[in-house]
Amino acid sequence: SALLDDLDIDQLISDVIDASLYGYQPIEVIWGRAGGLIVPTALSAKPPEWFMFDTENRLRLRTSQNALSGELLPDRKFLLPRQGATYQNPYGQPDMGRVFWPATFKRGGPGCWGQLPARYGTVWLVGKLPRMSTNDDRDTLLDSLEAMVRDAVAVIPDDASIEIAESASKRGSADAFERLLTSCRSEITIALLGQNLTTESSTTRASAAVGMEVADDLRDADKRLVERVMNQLIGWIWELNFSGAPPRWSMWEQQEVDQEQAQRDERLSRAGVHFSAHYWKRA
Repeated sequence: SALLDDLDIDQLISDVIDASLYGYQPIEVIWGRAGGLIVPTALSAKPPEWFMFDTENRLRLRTSQNALSGELLPDRKFLLPRQGATYQNPYGQPDMGRVFWPATFKRGGPGCWGQLPARYGTVWLVGKLPRMSTNDDRDTLLDSLEAMVRDAVAVIPDDASIEIAESASKRGSADAFERLLTSCRSEITIALLGQNLTTESSTTRASAAVGMEVADDLRDADKRLVERVMNQLIGWIWELNFSGAPPRWSMWEQQEVDQEQAQRDERLSRAGVHFSAHYWKRA
């Protein structure tokens, strides 16, 4: 563990988890010497769009000299966490790809929804003039209508009229926008969190339990992704400095201590009850 003390492990974990969003996340390893050993001194995540894969699924860096084919990278230079990568698709399966269209429609929806009240939420003033009216007469009436919207008063000729028209479908149009935004929000939440019970739906104990199981599955998938990258990095360090099998790095959940049970066991111990060593280890 001392070999990793100088690294920002929290930032590395965050960078690795970004691979689930973008499909893959190249992380550059900066090597140096410390105490006679070759160790990573810094880890730096790079934009995925800087890279590409060749026909042999090898990672290559796009440069100004080789923008199309890229340049092959040296060994042990880049960690490459990927989500759902296959031989046919080395770039992985990005979660962002699943939410592209819902996010696009959701971003454009409020703008159109904001125009809806201005266009259909208020009444329309319709001015009527005789057929033989001139353009000047029409412009004068239009100015009167605009003044009426602002000031609620207008002066018009005695042979003109003003009617108030109201859209009968404005409520349905507003509901359509709301349903669109709700649907897009649900799709984004499901794609990223695996469920939308906590944001959209009323839940029961059973549905909440299922939602927690899905969240645990997503968490465990991220955990395995981080473990693979960390063990690859440790393997590289071991190859350059030591022999034999490298140690393994793993993540686990800190279990909550049952305070009530601990206090009970303490009271029983003081009362003379002897618990086995196996019980203490388990509890």
